[in-house]
Amino acid sequence: MSEPTGQELVATLAARASYDHSCYHRHNTTGWRPDKSKCPPEVDAERAEALLMEGIGRSMFSAEWRGDLPQNVWAVDEDGLLYEAQLTNREQGQYHGYPVATGDRFAEYLRAQWEERA
Repeated sequence: MSEPTGQELVATLAARASYDHSCYHRHNTTGWRPDKSKCPPEVDAERAEALLMEGIGRSMFSAEWRGDLPQNVWAVDEDGLLYEAQLTNREQGQYHGYPVATGDRFAEYLRAQWEERA
């Protein structure tokens, strides 16, 4: 059997991937880490899952994979904030996400790719 490509790959990833929060990126939670980027309070689990799925839908995933899942998926919200989802649990297909600092060339490249793939 051949490996899925294109829309088949996107559909396979979307069916397998899910969002699971990380307390590292949330204020006022047990496990909060001040050295980590902070998620805006309005980005709840439902919105984070939607961003993950939109990133997958636009094929905004890294070339680095862990088994049959990409290590990272990127998405840009309606305010232009770039998020990175990182594979947390390969067996269950779970990702956690966080905002990415602005200003570096890679972040600008990802924003441009996001617009091109709309």
